[in-house]
Amino acid sequence: MVSSFGAGDLEPARLRAAGARLLRDFLAYAASGGDELQLTPGRDDARLPDAVERALAARLRADGLPVAVRYGVSGRIDLAVAHPHEPGRLVLAVETDGPDYRDGGPTRDRDRLRPEQLDRLGWTHLRVWTADWADDPDGVAARVRAAWERAVAEADADDAAEAAAAAAVLNPPQRVDDPREPALGDEPATNGSARGLRPRVPAGRPITGYTPRQLAELVRWIESDTLLRTQDELVRAAMAELGFRRRGPRIDAALKAAVVDARTGARAGAGAVS
Repeated sequence: MVSSFGAGDLEPARLRAAGARLLRDFLAYAASGGDELQLTPGRDDARLPDAVERALAARLRADGLPVAVRYGVSGRIDLAVAHPHEPGRLVLAVETDGPDYRDGGPTRDRDRLRPEQLDRLGWTHLRVWTADWADDPDGVAARVRAAWERAVAEADADDAAEAAAAAAVLNPPQRVDDPREPALGDEPATNGSARGLRPRVPAGRPITGYTPRQLAELVRWIESDTLLRTQDELVRAAMAELGFRRRGPRIDAALKAAVVDARTGARAGAGAVS
């Protein structure tokens, strides 16, 4: 963003048009490097368009949860709950069925694609229904707290896994290969539901710690039980073998490429045999 003036040059009291106020907000957002919209808990609750959202935010804060409202720039999250020891790290997205949900497009986008996308970005997503809040606010608050505690535990586990993977890359264990153990790519072919020996592709590394050949060998081994799987099912199976809990864009791209490589190689091998 290049501008000859900043947000501080625009006096909020003199900005009567919505566009001018949005311009000031955007200048502040750009100047802060994206931090300006990470709202401080308790600030700007008036921006919540629904009374249930305001009541829920107040209840969660009273229960000790660090809550920010209307988080984000596009497709804002109603209530974002932070990690207890890292205030700038938001781990739980709590959304209601208020006006934003009503105006959020097709049901498929609101109820399936949006939660899936938030999950890929590292969030835990929780939907709170107005009817549930009206019937049992204590139960809803308890459910949000439980989801928050799970999200914090998952975030901490991801941090520990990343640290362990980084340490493993920097200090790989010394290993003497057993001559009786087949080398990578030498696993015997199998029929039926039995698989051969698993390729020596260790779990726990970041996705950049694997070569395309290693990933393709792992996918080929997964398919050696002859069960029919879609590409998405193969990607999820490979993630489980490698210890990935969240499907980020780099993981998704690398494993999809591995599926293509594995299947292309298998067809080429079959053609050579025939």
